[in-house]
Amino acid sequence: MAPMKWIVRTVNQLRALWKWCISFRKRDWELADYPVSMRTQEPDAVSAYLAPRFKLHRHVACIVNWNLTGGGDSKSKALIDLETKFGAAKLKRKK
Repeated sequence: MAPMKWIVRTVNQLRALWKWCISFRKRDWELADYPVSMRTQEPDAVSAYLAPRFKLHRHVACIVNWNLTGGGDSKSKALIDLETKFGAAKLKRKK
């Protein structure tokens, strides 16, 4: 594994641990309370052959250690998409 990827992964895990420790003080969390990771994707030759229903977003936002992501053509759009999906997941879990 490349050193930079290892550093980023370690920092994300430390942020997740910190947020977990803080979680004992708070009952109702908002998206800003979670460690969010942003990444930029570069399109390649393979992405041109994807089915039309799959959209490759340039920017992806995700909550560390969760399988919840948001995508968009800019970082702000990716965060807005993640916030929308987070709200839907939060409502689903309350039921």
